[in-house]
Amino acid sequence: MPQDATPTADDEAKKIAQRLKRRGYIRKMMQQYRQKEKLDLVHLRSEVLNLQLQLRHLQTNPIKQTRPYDLHAPLAWKYIAEALLAERRHALDQTHLLQEQLDSVTALVQDLSQWVAANSSRLPMTPRESNETWRHMSLLGGTDSRRLGKDWILQQMRHNTDRMFKEHAFPPMQMHHCFHDIDVHFKTDGTFVYIARNQFLSTVVSPLDTLLQSFRQNLCTNLAVNGCHHIHETTEKESSATTSLHQVITHCGEGVNLLCGQFLSPEQDEGVMVARQIQNDENWIHGQPQRKRMLWFHRKNISNDACLVRMVYMMSQKQLPNGDYMQLDDEARDFGIDLSPCFTDDAKERHFRRERIAFAQRSFAQSHERLKNRMDESPVKSTS
Repeated sequence: MPQDATPTADDEAKKIAQRLKRRGYIRKMMQQYRQKEKLDLVHLRSEVLNLQLQLRHLQTNPIKQTRPYDLHAPLAWKYIAEALLAERRHALDQTHLLQEQLDSVTALVQDLSQWVAANSSRLPMTPRESNETWRHMSLLGGTDSRRLGKDWILQQMRHNTDRMFKEHAFPPMQMHHCFHDIDVHFKTDGTFVYIARNQFLSTVVSPLDTLLQSFRQNLCTNLAVNGCHHIHETTEKESSATTSLHQVITHCGEGVNLLCGQFLSPEQDEGVMVARQIQNDENWIHGQPQRKRMLWFHRKNISNDACLVRMVYMMSQKQLPNGDYMQLDDEARDFGIDLSPCFTDDAKERHFRRERIAFAQRSFAQSHERLKNRMDESPVKSTS
């Protein structure tokens, strides 16, 4: 066929047939591809669902390690660093605690060294007036030394309870005598001491520890340290389960610093409470006049429904901050006693003693009534 010949109808028909055949093939291939995509998507969704189910199962039922743990295998540095950091923190805490203990013991040793230096002579076994020393009437400021000082003072008084009642002519307890008396005893040096004695029978109502605790917590009111004047403030400044320290300035400017403690027998049928004035207190320096005060209070059950109570209370003449005792005329003025009609020392002493006992009787009656009210929380009979 010549090159410039035009395509015939048959040629055109063949081209069209080939084009249609190719289009049909492409269409068929695309259909197969789309069908495969749909199948792949369904398969992947099924795999996702299956993996989610496996994950949920593993989270709720973790697989136990089947391989045995090797004790000799090296630890990761991360765990070693964490362990060393924890040990370091523990060591620092222990060091801080031991340093605090060392500081406390060092302060205690210094306080006790001061105590020994001030009391190098032989220590007396009983609290006699002529043997009053620094250790009887002082409290240091350190926590441990203060606690030891309180314990020493109270235990020393407790161990001398029977001797003090015997020394002040109390009858044997089995005699059950009831009495009370108040006296002002003048000594050879011109000073005096006030002594109150009391012993009575009462029915047992309140528990012994409750009575002693109430008496101890209200000590200043019970002893009428403010005379006939009411004490409006709280006087208990330091306390523990069995001890109290009361501090108050009275209406006439007297500094009262009373340490007291209670002791119970193992059978809970006998109890003692002791108290005394602390003359020198590193934690309370007030510069006010003071009095030496000592108290022994003892209650013993003598039957299931009765007990015997006895008490001895001593109070000295007022002592000035420089250690001198207040003159009798000034002392009398505090109690509203006029000594101007008396022209001799003997007359002054007799008049002061008479008026002071009368004043003390009034205060004692009030204190005795308060004590019996605390002992008898319900109506009971009492003999005094």
